[in-house]
Amino acid sequence: MLARPVFADRLVFLTRSVAGQEFRLRPSPEVNEAIAYMLMATSRRYGMRPSAVCVMSNHWHGVIHDQRGQLPAFFSEFYGLLSRIINWMHGDRGRMWDGGQAHRLYLDDNESVIEEIAYTMANPVAAGTVAEGKSWPGLRKCWPAREVVVRRPGYFGNPLHQGTIKRPKGMKGSRPTVAEVDKMMATWDEEGVHYPPYLVFRLHRPPGFDELSDKQLAAKLRRANAEAEQRARQQRLDEGKVGYLGARQVKALPRTSVPKTLRKKYSLIPKVKARDAKATMAAKKALKWWLEAYAEAYKRMRHGDRHVRFPAGTYQHAVYHGAIADSMAQSAPPG
Repeated sequence: MLARPVFADRLVFLTRSVAGQEFRLRPSPEVNEAIAYMLMATSRRYGMRPSAVCVMSNHWHGVIHDQRGQLPAFFSEFYGLLSRIINWMHGDRGRMWDGGQAHRLYLDDNESVIEEIAYTMANPVAAGTVAEGKSWPGLRKCWPAREVVVRRPGYFGNPLHQGTIKRPKGMKGSRPTVAEVDKMMATWDEEGVHYPPYLVFRLHRPPGFDELSDKQLAAKLRRANAEAEQRARQQRLDEGKVGYLGARQVKALPRTSVPKTLRKKYSLIPKVKARDAKATMAAKKALKWWLEAYAEAYKRMRHGDRHVRFPAGTYQHAVYHGAIADSMAQSAPPG
């Protein structure tokens, strides 16, 4: 697989498809809650701060801030455990995700962030499933969405050291409130519990946009999401596509069915994005330099040089094989 740099404190747009594009992520209350729980659990463990997420029946999109440069570890745990959970729920076996590399697109300016969040939220409309994104029965949320408590999937059973619930006095309902879970998190953190009985599904304001208040940024995102949905509806009309599948039919489709029109599997996929042409070219140039520097360091290591320095952003060899990676200050492309 192609080596890719991993940098801390970067905002990234994520996408991954189900194997064969089958509808194995078909929405249901149980599936929606399991995905929400695993996204929060793995994000909390690896320093991710999700800002938007949309889970379609056969793929998902997310806009996430990778605070610590732990994206590969997040991928491994989130995709691996979620696959096992969904298989357990439905009695499936085997691989759930497409075998290719999970797509990630680094977002290098505020406009690209707005654009990808709007794309994420408008995806159900663009796919012809529902006429309005809010009608999508699957997990589809964007900051500043209301915080809710999600329960740990039954896949985990009730193993030891997975956290215990001491119901606070006066607690009402079948699960604790957001405030109660936040209070209990301190105890679970002290116990080293990665998958507690409950978590708060909480999305975060995307970094940047320092000139905007929370209220102003939320309004900007709402406008962008509405405009993206309108463009998607207009594009379907221009293509002669009339009508939408509807939420009820979405939930009734067999999980092993596939879309009538499959996406092209082999096509060029961008790795960086910025609205400004100069910024895009600079990012592409930096990525090209990194790939060349990585390839040269890897070649030298293969020929026995155990002291070769890899460029900053090297993850697998640095984390798992003890390779030396430069810091950002030491590893900058020329010019």
